[in-house]
Amino acid sequence: IELQIASFMESVTSDVEGRQEAAVKKGVKDAKAQIQLRGRFGTLNTPALSNFIRNLENKPITRAYASAGQEAVKTAENVIFAGIAQGLNPRSIKTGVMDALQINEHAALVIARDNMVGTQRQAMIETFKANGDLVVGYRRLCAKQLRTCPLCLALDGEFIKDNEDFRKHPQCRCTVIAVFDEDEPVFSRTGQE
Repeated sequence: IELQIASFMESVTSDVEGRQEAAVKKGVKDAKAQIQLRGRFGTLNTPALSNFIRNLENKPITRAYASAGQEAVKTAENVIFAGIAQGLNPRSIKTGVMDALQINEHAALVIARDNMVGTQRQAMIETFKANGDLVVGYRRLCAKQLRTCPLCLALDGEFIKDNEDFRKHPQCRCTVIAVFDEDEPVFSRTGQE
């Protein structure tokens, strides 16, 4: 996995550096309006990147878009990998996925979101499990918006033990938060309410 990560990093390094330089310039220009952007992250989200690489072994993009060609699929994977490495929103990379696979905006966003959100969420779950001496499980947290699916709203606030699976669906935007005490009250109103 580390060799695959290194290979992806080589292919996106100049793009990452260019985006970092552009971000720094924009940050200086908009410092007063965007005071919360005081710096940049110094480390990669290695667990999320590792999850993405592991998921590539299942070849979901290749299976769905084999007709686009191997080079197109590889380009889309690199776009997604760079997005995860840079902590970007799936919407910001959808154009790269669209261009690579020659697909419509909706399909590109589904691919970007499922790969990016899913790998981030799985990395958090693995971190919680690795800290089982402190974390007893986790809670599902969904966006309480009009476009949130009814299933996610119904499961919002659900306590999930370390040995249970996280139930998800395509385009699931739910995230998870650590729970340190199973009797800990839910932090806010849930989607059920």
